[in-house]
Amino acid sequence: MVLYCRDGPVHRDRRYDTRMPQELVSPTTPYNSPSPPEGSTVKRSYTDHMTFLERLHNTFQELYFKTLYKLYHLPKQDNMMKEAFKELSDIPSVSDLNEKTSLVFLNSHVSVNYALPLLPNVVPVGGMHIKSSLAPLSKDLKTFLDNAQHGVIYFSMGSNLRSADISPPKLAAILNTFSKLKQKILWKFELDNLPGQPANVKIEKWLPQDSVLAHPNLRLFMTHGGQHSTLEAIYHAVPVIGIPVIREQKVNMIQSASAGSGVVVYYENVTETSLSWALQEVLGNPRYRENAKLRSKLFHDRPTTAMETAVFWTEYVERHKGAPHMRSAALDLYWFQYYLLDVIVVLLLVLTAALSTLVILCKVIKRKLIGGPKKQIKESREKKRK
Repeated sequence: MVLYCRDGPVHRDRRYDTRMPQELVSPTTPYNSPSPPEGSTVKRSYTDHMTFLERLHNTFQELYFKTLYKLYHLPKQDNMMKEAFKELSDIPSVSDLNEKTSLVFLNSHVSVNYALPLLPNVVPVGGMHIKSSLAPLSKDLKTFLDNAQHGVIYFSMGSNLRSADISPPKLAAILNTFSKLKQKILWKFELDNLPGQPANVKIEKWLPQDSVLAHPNLRLFMTHGGQHSTLEAIYHAVPVIGIPVIREQKVNMIQSASAGSGVVVYYENVTETSLSWALQEVLGNPRYRENAKLRSKLFHDRPTTAMETAVFWTEYVERHKGAPHMRSAALDLYWFQYYLLDVIVVLLLVLTAALSTLVILCKVIKRKLIGGPKKQIKESREKKRK
């Protein structure tokens, strides 16, 4: 859930509202940018080529979340905002403040996510957090990476699931799988000791991930699939094995698998067999590395850097006093107008009227063509009887 109640200071200070959601525009984050009709966009764990049932499921999920957003989240956040900013007697609703959003930065890029129709006030700046200058590696870590004759596999599950909290059966499966590899394993592990640690595994509580991914000996990134980790893997052209835990991570990893730069092993399916297959598949098939390089090339091919893009559009909004000309008129429509339900109803009424007229006309013609001769025959028979 996005905390829109934080918009209070925007109204209080009379500032232009600029935002950056972690993921793509979703039904619960309209940000003055109404998303297109549900069936055409991918917001669930599907590729951009959905079957009818997937489109149907996608549509119902989006409608469900939009309804939940309107009827539950917004009223709660309205109350939170009014409680936090009691001194503002004229504070509008969260929904009204949302519609005044001037600019939305997307933490994404067309090379990362599927192509989507975006309004002019929605600007992709994925990778803005990645610095051009890398943090130096410690001497010990640099030696470990430099001396990896068969390459290094980097394993990090981010902050949603600490490696130290992985269940014992899954941890045993991971350790057994790693022990059979010729590659070295660099594992972001939050504890001082890892029971049963194989000789080829090095654990560290914290690692400069960007610098590790940039090392030439890195062969593979085993990741939870968070947005930043996904962007960094693409930036440095590293193939991935995704072990997603939450929805956003699943979406990212499905898209990486669809692009051919990695495979997905869902956390609940982690076994020695599934991990061995994934490692053998990605390390043994050069197409994953090639596709990772292709995505990286697309990611880097921009007229300006992500940071320069963000700076330009921020200054643009300031220069043009909030840039209201980029606001979509769809925000002024009722929900039934937005989904063209009024147009569809009129078309159905016209079609029904036309079909009804045609049916009545056919019945009249039939009665004239068939009923006339029958009447003449009947009258002729009656005359003969007389």
